[in-house]
Amino acid sequence: MVNLDSPEQSAMNLRSLWFKFGAICVCFAVILIMIFMAGLQVFFAPMARDLESQRARLDIDRVTGALFHELTNLHQYTLDWAAWDDTYRFVESPYPEYIESNLGDATFVNLKIDAMMLYKPNGEVVWGKTLDQETGETLHVKELPLDGPPDPGFILGVALGDFKDPYSGYSGIMGTESGLMFVSVRPVFRSNLTGPANGVLLFGRLVRGRLLQNLQQLVGVPFAVFWMHDPKLNDGLRNIADRLTVDEPIYTREVSNSKLEGYTLIPDIESDLSILVRINADRDFFNLTAATFDRAMSYASYLLTAVLGIFAFLVLMLVLRPLARLEAYVRRVQSQPQLEKLDLPKLPRDEIGKLGRAFYQLLCQLQEQSEKLREMSFRDELTGLANRRAVIGYLDERWKLALEQKSDIAVIICDVDYFKDFNDHYGHDMGDEVLKEVASALRRGANKRLDLVARYGGEEFLIVLPGADLHIGEQVAERLVKRVYEMKLPHHFSQVAQYVSVSCGVAAGSPGEDETKEEWIRLADEALYKAKESGRNRFAAINPADLRNMKRSGSYNSVNP
Repeated sequence: MVNLDSPEQSAMNLRSLWFKFGAICVCFAVILIMIFMAGLQVFFAPMARDLESQRARLDIDRVTGALFHELTNLHQYTLDWAAWDDTYRFVESPYPEYIESNLGDATFVNLKIDAMMLYKPNGEVVWGKTLDQETGETLHVKELPLDGPPDPGFILGVALGDFKDPYSGYSGIMGTESGLMFVSVRPVFRSNLTGPANGVLLFGRLVRGRLLQNLQQLVGVPFAVFWMHDPKLNDGLRNIADRLTVDEPIYTREVSNSKLEGYTLIPDIESDLSILVRINADRDFFNLTAATFDRAMSYASYLLTAVLGIFAFLVLMLVLRPLARLEAYVRRVQSQPQLEKLDLPKLPRDEIGKLGRAFYQLLCQLQEQSEKLREMSFRDELTGLANRRAVIGYLDERWKLALEQKSDIAVIICDVDYFKDFNDHYGHDMGDEVLKEVASALRRGANKRLDLVARYGGEEFLIVLPGADLHIGEQVAERLVKRVYEMKLPHHFSQVAQYVSVSCGVAAGSPGEDETKEEWIRLADEALYKAKESGRNRFAAINPADLRNMKRSGSYNSVNP
């Protein structure tokens, strides 16, 4: 006998099927949502945090690079003052005219220093002063007593070396009761860099106030520095410093939903890792990522309640594939050995696209800041030319290429005649302006695409001319001498002319396999001194064949310039 359901029972069964189907769809949607959320937590959130951590590490690298760049600038200022006849005479026998002309409060403000000390080799203080150059108030720095050697005292001996090297010295960050201080120590020599050294000059610059603000503006990151031996340092920072090891030199932590802190230790003047650097980074990128995925979750929930199939299709086409492209793009960026801009993949014009473009803009900003720091490390701040580090690297590349191709190369060293006399009578500010004008003239004189003009140190310039033989090198040197003199910059204390002039030394030709670039720089330097001995305001040249003859005769010793 056939049992047929009543219409009411059929309706109930139908409602039950809809309920079951709906329940299955809802459960399946919830499961999918849970799986999707788990995927965000397991894959995308850690990736966003990893990118955030990488950004913090880049910020820390920029901050530490800026600190040591500032210390390098201070070390150069110390050299300019230490290699000066007036300073040398003052250390031998102090006289009031030097103090009145050079050691007033204005000097501290112009040099942006808070401490200046002159010592005898035995540590006896010749003259010293500690002054807050921002407020004009006298400072008391316990570690720099005015009646004895500094603490630590070993820096004087390290700076003096063997009393013969004018470029010896010592610098670092020193912890004091007044705060952290950049310290630079140089031996005192005559203006022509002859000795022996008769004393030591120390410059100190406190890391605080306007200096700290300027550094923060330069790197674009708020940061602070702490001395681990400061008795007032809180235990929280000490505990964080204990987390830093050789294997994990950088530590980051989330302070809030909007702030991230990064920490690292850098060495102090005694090479002890006692300077704690803390950077404060915003979490806009991470929060943008989280907000974007929250919106994506909302859209997915609405679509799943309507049509599960359409939801799955839309999630695949509008969410997962763009995210996959963005993830692939992020991984491509991560795989680059250096920070490089890569073309952003095509993304939809929604939150995911905004996220991708925000990441791309962040990447561009980071690269621009990295390029600025790189340019600072290879560019002379005063003249805008390449610096010593850059020209040595460029000469090394071109030297190897000349050896491989057996081609010519020329090295020219130019020196401003009687520049120390100019500085002594016209002042350092006018001397800086003359160096800028001379640099501009040299740059115009060496105008080929591959020619490089660099400030080699002080008033010396080094020019590298790839592909130039001795004849071309002589022509360029003659042009450089002429162009500088034709500027007619007055120099009434020059012993060769009424205007500023330069002397140049040239070494050019095809380098041999057993020759070094350092030997050619020395040859160019010897040619420079020949030009000076011949009356200055001229050039002289040495053929590398002379170098080979000296080597065969055993009369040449290779030294680094």
